This record gives sequence, C-alpha cells and structure tokens, in this order.
Amino acid sequence: MQPLTATTPFRSGHGRAVVVTFLLAASIVVSVLGAFSTLAKIATGAASQLPNDEELSIGNFVDLGVYLLHFVVYFSTVVAFCMWLYRACKNLPALGNPKPVIDYSPAWAVGSFFVPFANLIIPFRAVRETWAKSDPAVPYDNYVAPTEPSAPLIMNVWWAFWLISNFVANAALRVWMRAETPGALYVATWLDLFSDLFTIPAAIFAIFVVKEVDRRQEERSRRVVYAPQAPPPPPLFTTPPAPGARPFVL
Repeated sequence: MQPLTATTPFRSGHGRAVVVTFLLAASIVVSVLGAFSTLAKIATGAASQLPNDEELSIGNFVDLGVYLLHFVVYFSTVVAFCMWLYRACKNLPALGNPKPVIDYSPAWAVGSFFVPFANLIIPFRAVRETWAKSDPAVPYDNYVAPTEPSAPLIMNVWWAFWLISNFVANAALRVWMRAETPGALYVATWLDLFSDLFTIPAAIFAIFVVKEVDRRQEERSRRVVYAPQAPPPPPLFTTPPAPGARPFVL
C-alpha cells in the first residue's frame, strides 16, 4: 500500500485508551456491586422503606459507600473518555484525512455529549466518523470514501445500551427525588437496578469500541509520512517614491 502524507504530526492516544479501558472495567465492577446491593434491598423489603434520619443501619452506610464509589468511577470515566475521544478526533488530519471532509471537530465531538437532544445522535456519529477515517487499509493518499461505511454492529449495540442506561438512570433519579410513598420508592429502586444492568453491557461494548478505534489509529499511523508545510516566503518590502520624484526609466 502507498504511504500516506500529513501536514500535522500524529500524537498517539494509546495511553488515554488504556486509561479509559481500565475505568470502564472499574465501572462494570461498581455496577455489579450496585446491582447486588439493590437486589438485597428488594429482597429484605428495605427498598420500600422511606429514609429515617433517626434509624441508620449498616445497610444505609453500605448504600452510601456504593453510591459514592459509583459517582467517582462514573465521573472519572466520563472525563477520561472525553479526553480520549478529543485526541482521537484531533488525530484524523494527522492520519492523512483532508480537513474539509472531516465533519466533526474534536471540540464538537466531545461537547455534543452535554447538549440536550444533540447528545442522542451527534456523539455516536463523531465516534463512527473517527472509526471510519482511521481505517488503516485505505488504498492511497487523501482517499475519500464515496460513502461513509456503516458503523459496525458492536458500535450500534454500545450506543443503544448507553442511551437506555442513561434514560433509566434519569428516570430512577426523578422518581426517587419525588418519592413520598413506599410504592414510589420501590419503583425507583427497581429502576436503579435496571440502570446498573444496562450499564454493564454498555461499558463492555464501549471497551471494544475504544480498543478498535485505538488499534486502527495506531496501525494507520505507521503508514503516514509527516510532511510539514513550508513556511510562506517573506513579504517583499519596497521603498515608496519621494513626493514629486520622477520614475526611473532605463
């Protein structure tokens, strides 16, 4: 295959991918712990008991510890994933992709996660574009596919589980904050359980997505020849003629 050329240097995102993979694995462990804790509450009937500040049991402290651990791991995973995605998107020009054919900037790929409604589809498209334009098997330099390839099944499944887990988690939080009866608290507990159960496959498939994009970028970067643009020539300075001077003619 022909070598590829790029005017910007490639900066490997492999280290960030490793960190994201580790944190996603940690989120799986935390979600499993949370699911068992929730199941225990349902089995013992604690799921339908309204909180009482005067009667704090060991189970309350266990729940608090699980929630705090879940928050720390979730927040760390979000930050690490955004940093990895930013680097991966920023590497697309360095992998021989012409900038005019790149639809999503690194800032928009990350920022779209936090924009209502846009976060339902734009992040997925940005990850799909990063995956597609990191293909190490492109035939020649500045190659532009006539149509962007469809996302692999594993990416579609990841995004489906990610959306469902977030919808259910938001529903659980809303019900729990408004719960004034044992029945409402019981519903919130079940929603919290389903949120953990959907988070587990979402994290598993996210690991495969991150690893695959990282593998493609590292492999493609070996074909790229860095050719920085030459600096522009210095401007030509001319001395303006003095007022009233006649032009010099040979």
